Amino acid sequence: LPKMHLIDLKIVKKQHGISQPLIEQIKNTLARKEQVLIFLNRRGYAPVLVCESCGWQANCPHCDAHFTLHTQPYSYLHCHHCGTVHRLPDHCPECQQKSLKTLGAGTAKVEEHLQELFPDHDVIRVDRDSTSRVGSWQKIYDRIQQNKPSILLGTQMLAKGHHFPHVTLVAILDIDAGLLSVDIRAPERTAQLIVQVAGRAGRGEHKGHVYLQTLRPDHPLLTTLIEKDYRAVAKQTLAERKVALLPPYRYAVLIRAESKDRDYTLHFLNEAAEQLRQIAGDIVDIWGPIPAPMERKAGRYR
Repeated sequence: LPKMHLIDLKIVKKQHGISQPLIEQIKNTLARKEQVLIFLNRRGYAPVLVCESCGWQANCPHCDAHFTLHTQPYSYLHCHHCGTVHRLPDHCPECQQKSLKTLGAGTAKVEEHLQELFPDHDVIRVDRDSTSRVGSWQKIYDRIQQNKPSILLGTQMLAKGHHFPHVTLVAILDIDAGLLSVDIRAPERTAQLIVQVAGRAGRGEHKGHVYLQTLRPDHPLLTTLIEKDYRAVAKQTLAERKVALLPPYRYAVLIRAESKDRDYTLHFLNEAAEQLRQIAGDIVDIWGPIPAPMERKAGRYR
């Protein structure tokens, strides 16, 4: 793998998702006539819209989730979980003040910022929004293969198996999301993602470098991956699971129910849990019922 570096976001600040040390690395890479790949698995312009006056947030009425702000081809709010679309208000629906502000950055916002920073270079965005039209991905791919010094910015679809021989710098803007997930599979998936994205750098004749922006530079997963390799991360993860009696050292079954009535869902799962306790006895641990990490999705409680 290419050499990996950590950028500690507790020490350096970022603007629109990009820190100053990373900007300098991008500048140096473009000056060498090479390409940069920036990974951010968050499409849209901004993941949160809030009111600075009263604290109102633009939330989906059908899901326990924020609306994502999109600005192309026009400005609108979109729920990435159920597909609901709302128009973008010009003032706060609660206090009527014109004090709406975006928080966070998606690929469209980072693209805008990069175009301001590097106006003489192509910024090529690759996500579901930019490739939705028939033939659009092929046009984008052809632009990348022209091998001009440029910045490739995208979500996971940019990292999967593509060969970009002139990419020598890869940056992952927000790796912390994978380190904070409640899913027990999150550590291995995060490590796999880092390895997959990092593998886009240095595939040609020049060496590659990978920069990870993080608030947790001392996280065991990151330090093990950088100082050793993925095999060491897998070994460490398996050891932790063995102690915690988690798969693959123990079988686990998830039973999930959903309906439009929260009480009905809870009642059904309580009944199911009681039946299972009577059948299985003490040989099976039964936990819950508990709400799903996103309890309400598309108007249904889970």
